[in-house]
Amino acid sequence: MKSRVGILAYGSLIACPGPEIGPLIARKVDVRTPFPVEFAKYSRTRCGAATVVRSPLGRSVRAKVLILKDGVTVGAAQDMLWKRETDNVGSRKHYPGLRTRKAVRVITIPGFAGVESVLYVDFYASTKIRNPRPATLAIRAIRSVNVSIKDARFDKDGITYLIKVKKSGVITPLTGQYEKEILRRTGTRSLKSALDILRKKYRTGAP
Repeated sequence: MKSRVGILAYGSLIACPGPEIGPLIARKVDVRTPFPVEFAKYSRTRCGAATVVRSPLGRSVRAKVLILKDGVTVGAAQDMLWKRETDNVGSRKHYPGLRTRKAVRVITIPGFAGVESVLYVDFYASTKIRNPRPATLAIRAIRSVNVSIKDARFDKDGITYLIKVKKSGVITPLTGQYEKEILRRTGTRSLKSALDILRKKYRTGAP
């Protein structure tokens, strides 16, 4: 018998589903994304750093289907996923289903991984990065650490995001070069060290 509703997770959603989705997860199923994925979208919720999204420039990556408990409807899952992506968790807002250029889209894959309806977040191609380059991704990630501190948005920077994505086993064609560029620009040997040094620098205002 097929489960009814699931969410395809291939980024930070794997480890951090959030307070609305998290308690409703019945189980997780290991899969690979049915489409290519790459660091191809600059995200406001990551302080301007890149996040992994569906992109023809990437490849299929490790993922999980978060199967939700019986009784959770597709509409409720759409609302929760959209609110998580748009920083509206805890509100009474609903997924608007807008078709404007910058709209956050919630797409449904029917019958994937033995689940009737599997949802994932996507964006219109016009808002994605057409030619992501490791150097630019690294600059944005480094800058995002400063923004996260100024805006008191702890752990919402691009380097923290990259650490979490890698820990979840999500490796895209650009992941290795992206990481190396961050380490080169910060003079460090690990992403954690880079993050620690940048946080110290930006908190003290050191040059």
